Amino acid sequence: MWVKYKKKEVIVIEFSSIEEVIEYIRGVLGEALGEVGEDMKEIMVKAIQEDIYDDHSPKVYERTGQLLNTPQITEHTSDSITTEFLDNGDWSSVISGKHMFPIEEYQKGSVWAPGGGRYSADVLETAFTECQLEIPEKLIQILRSHGIPIE
Repeated sequence: MWVKYKKKEVIVIEFSSIEEVIEYIRGVLGEALGEVGEDMKEIMVKAIQEDIYDDHSPKVYERTGQLLNTPQITEHTSDSITTEFLDNGDWSSVISGKHMFPIEEYQKGSVWAPGGGRYSADVLETAFTECQLEIPEKLIQILRSHGIPIE
């Protein structure tokens, strides 16, 4: 049995075995990964908003906002979290009428622009870079807030 309490703004946790320590850390890590997974999704949505939606307005179709629903947590285990842009909308090419995933087309720079030319956006790189900058520190802060000393 472990006990957690605050003593002069320091979290003190007492365990009766190393197994309890490991169980506690795994539990906190699993919860923390869920929190940062949601943060990762927010970063991905922000990348779509800034790199695509704020960049231009469509002239040939009405924007549905579906693209903002593509960031999803696709796997969450006790020691990892995976987020992805999922092709979960009903998008189609204004040229061919066939299904297409806008994120992929923006990455390739093959989204048609009125008057000629193409739109491109590196949403994956934008989101990946922001996640690398923000998520490790957020995870460390969460673990520290639960009394796990991370340097």
